[in-house]
Order: sequence, then C-alpha cells, then structure tokens
Amino acid sequence: MSLGYGIEEAWGKLLGTIMVCVWLEAFISLIPYKILKRVCPPYVLGVTVMLIGVQLTGAGIRFWGGGVGCSRAPSADNPCRGNGEVELGYGSGPYVALGFSVFVIFLFVEIFGSPFMRNTMVIWGLLGGYAIAALATYEGDRFVTEDRMRDSDFFTFLWVETFPISIHPPAIIPMLFAFTVTAMETFGDVTATEHASRLRPSGKDHSKRVQGGLLGDAIATFFAALATTPPNTTLSQNNGIVALTRCASTSAGYACGFWLLVFGVVAKIGAWILSIPDCVLGGALTFLFANIIVSGIKLIGFHRIDRRTHYIVAASLALGVGTALVPAFSSPGIGAGAERPNQWWPYDPDMSEALNSFRVGLMIAVNTPYFIGSITAIILNLIIPVDLIDDVEIEIEEQWNEEEEEPLSKGVAVEKIEMEAAKELEASEEAREQAIEYASEDEQSA
Repeated sequence: MSLGYGIEEAWGKLLGTIMVCVWLEAFISLIPYKILKRVCPPYVLGVTVMLIGVQLTGAGIRFWGGGVGCSRAPSADNPCRGNGEVELGYGSGPYVALGFSVFVIFLFVEIFGSPFMRNTMVIWGLLGGYAIAALATYEGDRFVTEDRMRDSDFFTFLWVETFPISIHPPAIIPMLFAFTVTAMETFGDVTATEHASRLRPSGKDHSKRVQGGLLGDAIATFFAALATTPPNTTLSQNNGIVALTRCASTSAGYACGFWLLVFGVVAKIGAWILSIPDCVLGGALTFLFANIIVSGIKLIGFHRIDRRTHYIVAASLALGVGTALVPAFSSPGIGAGAERPNQWWPYDPDMSEALNSFRVGLMIAVNTPYFIGSITAIILNLIIPVDLIDDVEIEIEEQWNEEEEEPLSKGVAVEKIEMEAAKELEASEEAREQAIEYASEDEQSA
C-alpha cells in the first residue's frame, strides 16, 4: 500500500507471487534420496525439530500470559484483549491461573485416567479449562462471552471476494527465502511425526514420506492462494498431539481434514473456538509444543553422539536457541524501524527496492530459529570430516560395555556350571537306582 497499491491489488500481488514461488518447495521434494540422506541425517533433523519446539513453546507462553500482542510490551497500559471482557496486563495472575488449570487437568488425567482418557487428554484439558474460564469472573467481568457466536453468520465460504492476481517482482526473493524456511519446517515436522508414530525416521520409506510431505505442502499452498488465503504449512502442534494420543492412523487424519472443512464452513463453530480465552489455549499449547522439543532430543540421540556430532549439534543450537531467546539479535528493520543502526545489514535509503527486499528476506530467514539452526547443522555436517577421535571413543565405549557385561558373564558361567553339576548328580542318581533295580532282579532269579 505504501507503493500506491490498494488493498485488493496488493493482496492480489501477494497471492500471485505465492503461486509462483511455492514451486521451489516442490523442486526440493524431487531431490534424490541419497542426497537427502547425506545432507540431513537424523541428528540434523533433530536440531530442526527441537528448534521448532523451542520457538513454538515461546509462542505458547505468550498466549498463556494473556496474548501475543500484549506480550511484546507488557504493561498495565497495554491490556490483553483475547480473554473475553477481562483486560489485564500480560502475565497477570488470573491469566496464569487459568492456563495452569489446563496443566493440572493434564496431570490428573495422566495419573488417574483410563487409557481412553489419557489418549484424549488434549480434549479434556481444553474442555476443562474452557469450563473453568466460563464459570470464572474477575471483578464482574467474564473470561468467556457469546459475542463472537452471536455476531457470526451460520455459514460462510472462502470465495466471498476476488482479487486481481499479479506478481510483485521485488517480493520474489524474500518469498523464496520464506518457502525455504517452510521446507525445513516440513522436513522436521514429518520426521517428528514419524518418531511419534513409532516409524523409523530413516531409510527409503522416510525419504518417500518427506518428499510427499514437501510436494503436498507445495500443492496445498498453491490451491490455498487460489482460494485467496495465505500459504499453509505442516502444523508442528500435531507432533505433540500424536505423541500424547498415540494415534497415528491415516484414517484419523482424513477424518480431521473432513471436520476441519466442516468447521470452516459452519461459522458458528469457528466462532466458538475463537471464544476460548488465549490464556486457556496457551496452557494447552505450551505443553504440546514442549513435546516437540522432546521429539527433537530423541532424534538427536537416534544414533550415538560422538565428538563430531556433539560439536555440530552444539553450534547449531547456539545460533537457533540464541535467536529464539533474543530475536532482536537479527531482526530485520521494516517500515519505521528500517533505519535502525544496530542491524548487521542496516537499511540504506539509496538501496534499490529489489536489494532491500533481498535484505529483508535474508534477515527474516536468519531470524527464524529453526532455519538458521538447520542451515548451520547442514553446512557443518557437510564440511567437518570424520575425526580419528571418533574411533577412539568407540573403542572406549566398547571397553566400558565389556566391563559392564563381565560380572554378568561370570554369573552366567557359574549358573551354567551349577546346572551341569545338577544334571550330572541327577544322572548319577538315576544310574544308582537302575543298578539297585538290576541287583534285586538278579537276587530274585537266583
């Protein structure tokens, strides 16, 4: 709009650019399995999954404290507005307590619930937290209101308005960076889902799943742009849901897709979901996102961690976790903040529009924890040779295992000797009884 475009024209240019750039992700899906195996071993994917969980856990905490918008500048003068009629500053006690109630319900179901309840604890946690919020008030104000459900239409559909489709050339490079980040997220999400589904996150089947996920993501995003909506990607939260519910059935996935379509058309249901207070939703999301971190840790430890792997993981997490904790370390300057002097690539008023778009796209990519961490892990995995110290570590670990198994071997040997002695004693007793029987027969015959 700052370039003189109207809202409809600007949105049409965005949709058109998306439909062109999304095929980068489809191209990545066609990379041969041998290259994928060499570039992305399990511990590299573990770094990606773990950093996705770290970033999303931070988002969950933002919701838990009251909302994303008010978390950026917490103060009493900046109230959170996603919790019904209650508008308090970020991190206020009522918000934290309602989010914690979901945690308590999760714990109660895990300890005392039946297998069915434990496998569906996400539903019970959300419904229980929603019920508590619906009954609770703060100084007469309610956390749950009926305004959204009352004001929404009963049915809705996506194509309620059309936009003139075109391409905005300066946005192509930033969009390519964005889809590269999306591809890394999809790669990690598919691997984490495999792990949660108790499928081996390696081999040809793993490659087919990853390639299919990337291609499906690209096609779905293309049709989403045709439906006038922004790009979509794999949902990292599902990894935590699969791990908790232990349901990895494709039939369940088809059913979820059908019901999501129904919920999208029936606007009343969408309005009810939006009426869930942000703090309640944050309590559930924080726990689910933390499960993604655990999945990443498991992937990192899928194979033995030698000195080389240790260094690659540590260096990657240093950049990824550091960026997640301090986003200002590499955040791009956009709009009024474009001329900040404390950026590693500051804005220059003499920059061309294309170069500035490239600058923004690159800085957004670097400012994405799982992207910078994953790229670092891939590069280090390709350039660091396998050191001889790895062989020494293997020999030491084998020696430790032999020392641990030695007492057990001695015990097994003693047990074998005792069994053989018992068998010999039993055989001697049988021979003695047989000899006595023969002697008595001889006496009778005499």
